[in-house]
Amino acid sequence: YINNNYTNGSTLYISGNVTFSSAVNVSLFRIVVLPGATLTFSGLAYFTDYYGGKTMLEVKEGGTVNFNGGFYFSSPEDDVVNYGTINIGKSSTYAEVYNTIFYNASSGTINAAKGSGDFSLDSYGTLYNFGTAELQRVDASSSLSLIENEAGANLECSGMNLSAATCNNYGYYTCSGTVNQAYYSLIDNYGSF
Repeated sequence: YINNNYTNGSTLYISGNVTFSSAVNVSLFRIVVLPGATLTFSGLAYFTDYYGGKTMLEVKEGGTVNFNGGFYFSSPEDDVVNYGTINIGKSSTYAEVYNTIFYNASSGTINAAKGSGDFSLDSYGTLYNFGTAELQRVDASSSLSLIENEAGANLECSGMNLSAATCNNYGYYTCSGTVNQAYYSLIDNYGSF
């Protein structure tokens, strides 16, 4: 639990190789992973309570974050911004974006290992993909959840479940498995699906 000595709004900059070997609760401050740096979470990384329209996690171009134990992002009006590489390990049974916006920039890459858990969006959870996202199963289970794959972006998954959620595709979206739509979910395709 690393938030006790940080003031609300503080920033922790990561350079070099840093590993948190157990579950971590990141609260009240933000993490910036600098170019050339690698941050590894061996256990569940739990990002909460930052509040106020700020970035909880920013991965700079050339930076890498490894979520080997999964992640949970939950902080109203806050976001995650990836310009680098985010890897979701096969032991990650939990990869949830709850009430948070997740931006994957045009230089950004998200890789989910085969066997990793669903990439889940819930209660205002939003994924804006401008880069490359190779995920396993995608699950969006709220009318307030949104997946938006932008022009020129590439999003791949092995399956998708939309339950009262929206998926807007302007780029290249490949789903090798089943796409399930339920409860007034919506897919708008303006690209290649």
